[in-house]
Amino acid sequence: MKLIARRLVVPMLSALVLAALAAGCAPKRFEFEPVTVRAAAPAEGGAPVDWSRGPEALFTQGWQAYEAGRLSEALAAFRAIVAYYPESAEIGDAAYNAGLILKRRSEWPEAERLFALAGERLPEAKDRLDADFMRLGCLYELGQWERTLVAVAEAYSRRATLTADDRVELAARRGAALFHLGRFDEADEELNQAFGDYRLGLRRGDVVNDYAGAMAAYYLGRLAGKRFDDAPLSAADTPADEARLEEKARRLLDAQAWFLKSVEQNNAYWATASGYEVGALYRAFHAALKNAPLPDGIASGSEEAQMYACLLADRSRVLLRKSLHLWERTVEIGERLNAENAWTAKTKTEMGAVKTLYLADEKACAGVVPPDFDDMPAIGRRSIPP
Repeated sequence: MKLIARRLVVPMLSALVLAALAAGCAPKRFEFEPVTVRAAAPAEGGAPVDWSRGPEALFTQGWQAYEAGRLSEALAAFRAIVAYYPESAEIGDAAYNAGLILKRRSEWPEAERLFALAGERLPEAKDRLDADFMRLGCLYELGQWERTLVAVAEAYSRRATLTADDRVELAARRGAALFHLGRFDEADEELNQAFGDYRLGLRRGDVVNDYAGAMAAYYLGRLAGKRFDDAPLSAADTPADEARLEEKARRLLDAQAWFLKSVEQNNAYWATASGYEVGALYRAFHAALKNAPLPDGIASGSEEAQMYACLLADRSRVLLRKSLHLWERTVEIGERLNAENAWTAKTKTEMGAVKTLYLADEKACAGVVPPDFDDMPAIGRRSIPP
């Protein structure tokens, strides 16, 4: 039988990413759709499907319909084999091909079920492993983290010949699932192992899957970002307050470093995700500064409090500019790579909100801070990352 496509690692550019990094941070490649026999995206539609024709005739119809761009007809033919001929020789290939069409449509629940069936029924071990990984991708989209852990364990136990690439991806997916389940210590250990094995495999030459390496670095960035979020902050009016501010800034830079490592793997999906996250870190730091308690001696609602808030806004506005700059680079790289996705869409939305906030701060504080107001308590100029 023929599978419409296979899981395939496609290396992606680096020049655009590195150029964007020189400006601060940016993104690069992603887990591309499986390579198909057509260069253009297939169209929908097609002829009716008669399930009574038998599995061989249905498979031929499905394959020809797909090659002609009639996706609905192809899907109907492959589904008919799954529904009416579950013991046929064509069942594994039909389930896999139907899963790919549904994946293209983002119909994740049915696609996941079909890839699970293909993983059991495809005759070749490599094809079954491909189905396992396709299923894991669906479970990720569905946010099914407990089931992901089970599926990863099954892939480890059922597949005797996992490559170094396969092991890195399984570890990265397990680490991501543990992160989403709130099992952060286990996630940290698993993701560090995955990224370490990925880097070692690159040096040995037996790892080429940048998707898994970038995924591991992204989630290590998310873990570091959580530590940044958890760091307390108060107005820098005492040495202890200043130390807390410096610690929060250090944790931001730790998270940024991991996100940049993800970007450097040249995978467009995780690079756009990481570009978004770094911009979000700077926005979050700005919000934390702006919402920090007032220093001792400044009464809430007083004119002095308003002046202090405006001075704080003025000095922390650089964080919003940094956020906007990083997000602009993220969108630009996504457009250049034709890698528009949920992350670039989210980035565009957040950019609009930050621009509104930036202008509102400027308008609210116009003329409020007098020239000699620098005598107010320090707010940690050294703490704002460059």
